[in-house]
Amino acid sequence: MTNQNNKSFIIHKDSLSILDQLTDEQAGKLFKAVYQYQKVGEIVNDDQLTRIALNPFLNQFLRDEERYKNVVLRNKTNGLKGGRPRTQENPENPVGYLGTQKNPEEPKKADSKSDSDSKKDKEDIKDISKDISKKPTFKKPEISEIRNYCNEILANIDPDRFFDYYQANGWKVGKNPMRDWKAAIRNWKSKQSQNQSQPRQYQSPQQAKTEHNKAVLTAFIQDQQKKESEL
Repeated sequence: MTNQNNKSFIIHKDSLSILDQLTDEQAGKLFKAVYQYQKVGEIVNDDQLTRIALNPFLNQFLRDEERYKNVVLRNKTNGLKGGRPRTQENPENPVGYLGTQKNPEEPKKADSKSDSDSKKDKEDIKDISKDISKKPTFKKPEISEIRNYCNEILANIDPDRFFDYYQANGWKVGKNPMRDWKAAIRNWKSKQSQNQSQPRQYQSPQQAKTEHNKAVLTAFIQDQQKKESEL
C-alpha cells in the first residue's frame, strides 16, 4: 500500500514504454488508475487490461516505498546516535572515519539491486506487450464471406451493398473502428426487421440501386470531410 503522506512519487521512463501498446483511451484509464492508487492506496479500476498494464507500475511503487522507509529508518537511527561524528580536527578526515579506515579513493559502484529492479520492470512490460499483441485485430471480410454469413443467419442483406458502405467509410461504426463485421451484419438484420414491420413503398430495382449509390456517396463525402477537418 502506498504512503499517502508522500507529496510526490516517481515513474521510471522504462515503465512508460507500455504506452506504445495502448490507445489514448486505454492510456488515460491507466493514468487514472495510477492516480487513484496513489490517492487511496488501492486499485479501483475493474478493467482487466488496465490492471495488467498497471502491474509494473505497482511493483515499482512498492519497491520505492520500501526504499523510502529504509532511508527514514536509517536517518532516524543516525539521529538517535547523535548524527554524524563532529570530527573536524583532522582536515584529512572531515567526515569522521575511524583511524583504522582509509578515506575512499574511488566511488563505490551503484547497488546492482536497482539495475535488477529495472530489468524486471522491462521484462514485465515485455510480457504485457505480448499479451496485448495477442488481441485479435480486425480483418476486412471478403464479399464471399459476407454472403456466406448472411445465408447462415438468414439475413436478407445485399453483400455488395454492405461491403461498399463500410469500404467507403473506412470500416468504421460511428467514429470507432469496426471490431466485428459479423456483429454489424446482425445489427443490419435487426434494423431491417424493424423497418419491415412498418409499411414501405415499393422500390424498383433501379430505385434501390440509386438509393444504394447515394448512401455510398454520402458516406464517402462525410469521410473526406472528416479527414480534411483533421488536417
